[in-house]
Amino acid sequence: MTKRRKRKSITFWARRGDAFTELSEVVRALRAQTVETRHLEWKSTPPFGATVTQKIKYRVVKAVLSFGNTDGGFIVFGVAADGTWSGLNKAELDATDPAMLVELINSCVSPEIIGLNYTTVKHGGRWFAILHVPPSQLAPHVTTKEIVEYAPDRRVLLPKGAVFCRYGAKCDLATSTQFNRIIDRRTAFLKSELLRRIREVEVPVPALRGTGSSAAPTVLRVSAASDPSATPVRVTRNKEEATGVVVYEELDSAIFDEINNVLAAGELLSPGGGFVFDEKIYHRIYAERQHVTDGNEHERLARVAVTKFYAPMMFWATKLPPQTIAELLQLFPFTSKSPHVRMLCRLALLLGDEVLDWLASKLETAWRTHPQPPQHLFLVRKLRAGQAGERRLTALQLGERASIEVPGENRAVLVKELLECRQDAAAFLSRSCMEVFKGDAGWRAGARQFDVLAYGSELAVRGASVAKLLPRS
Repeated sequence: MTKRRKRKSITFWARRGDAFTELSEVVRALRAQTVETRHLEWKSTPPFGATVTQKIKYRVVKAVLSFGNTDGGFIVFGVAADGTWSGLNKAELDATDPAMLVELINSCVSPEIIGLNYTTVKHGGRWFAILHVPPSQLAPHVTTKEIVEYAPDRRVLLPKGAVFCRYGAKCDLATSTQFNRIIDRRTAFLKSELLRRIREVEVPVPALRGTGSSAAPTVLRVSAASDPSATPVRVTRNKEEATGVVVYEELDSAIFDEINNVLAAGELLSPGGGFVFDEKIYHRIYAERQHVTDGNEHERLARVAVTKFYAPMMFWATKLPPQTIAELLQLFPFTSKSPHVRMLCRLALLLGDEVLDWLASKLETAWRTHPQPPQHLFLVRKLRAGQAGERRLTALQLGERASIEVPGENRAVLVKELLECRQDAAAFLSRSCMEVFKGDAGWRAGARQFDVLAYGSELAVRGASVAKLLPRS
């Protein structure tokens, strides 16, 4: 007896990027649905035409956004609200140019949604149009304009600055849980793209093949490896950071946009408010800190690091204006016992004597007569006593011969070596942040140490400007 082939579900086809290669199977799966679902929406009208109102058009846009931001889906045109495949006539569908549909959608969303599939099918003598939206690797997609229907009363059809996701059979604004899922998907995409887009890199001949002029150049091809002993390759867009035999990699800059999309999404969830994501996501952002392009985000993330997570933040400090740094140093009342003040003590030391003396004076005034002063008062006293040497060592309370464990490797690196090579410290900082993102909170302290070693020396030049802006009363 022949075994009957199992039909694939609508979920399977929704997640495919090339669903229409087996169109008959897709139509069979769509017709089997009796209600709208997480992967399916019906429209009784065609996409365009005399019977299509502005309200219908922008509901299509919302559905496309929600499918792209979630798990993919289909919009079938010609199906009534009760699920009846009533169909459309050919003339109605001839009024729809797929390019017009794509233009309508992408005219009010950023980044653009790519990979949309549109086709028409004939069934039972009637015509239907099907729009397939695969899950987008570029999510979150955010609306960029407000569409208003003024008659008979003012009604917002599409709000500006919104991220829609699919919940059951409805489109609604994304929740923080949904944003975390989007971030996980973007992270996986980034990892695969970094490996896929590295092109052939020529290795200088003398490094591997001797000095003969007739030797052919060696080409290194980089690919994903499951072997944990494989030699790591650091990806960079900065030629000046390249060292050793791999001189430079050519990368498409678009693959670095996801960090700024995550930050924009957070701002949408809490406009002008705090950081809505958890500590893991903060460390994931800090691992790609050089790709954060918005100066306002530098300030917001610095405040989050100091007040919420006690996380690395010195890179943000190198990008902030003196006035903002002066405000950071006053985030906590001087009577506070918060251990997070230790971060500000280190920042003050790295900015120079004037700033450290100012902070010490404020803390001494607040605590010197108190029977149980906080630990950061004793820390700032130690920092002032040791400030004559290398400030980064003083900030970390470490000596040159001390060593720090390297993430991903069974070894430690001497602090002295990191003082001399800030690029290595920055690389180990990113790797530590990624370990925290993956769930190993034990690397939080290492990330803070690498952070000071990588960027602490850049702050001294700003100290005098910051000191002038600190209140003296």
